[in-house]
Amino acid sequence: MTTFIDLFTNLADASDKINSHANNIHESTHAISTIVEKTALDTTTTSTNLFTPAFGAGVGAGCAMLGATGVGIGQGYTAGEAVDGLARNPKMMSKIRSTMLIGAAIAESSAIYALIISILLIFVR
Repeated sequence: MTTFIDLFTNLADASDKINSHANNIHESTHAISTIVEKTALDTTTTSTNLFTPAFGAGVGAGCAMLGATGVGIGQGYTAGEAVDGLARNPKMMSKIRSTMLIGAAIAESSAIYALIISILLIFVR
């Protein structure tokens, strides 16, 4: 059976460990900020610029192709619902199929548009 003294002793030990970790974090943060200040003020070193127009075009193309993700999800959902509809009413197969294909074609047009935009961003300067 633990006594109040044991509980307070464990609490004091935990508090010491927390303070020790907090001091380590403070020292690490101070070291990182010192390094950042030194490199920010050091004008003698040459650095390469990461943010070039080609980098921006690549990021833009990637963002444009995020539209294809939504199209894939939408087309999968549409096909699943079409199969569900066919399972419920097989006599409506031709009408469900044609409606699903028209919807998939409309959804695919936005994915093709996203692909064209990404190709233009990459290759046209």
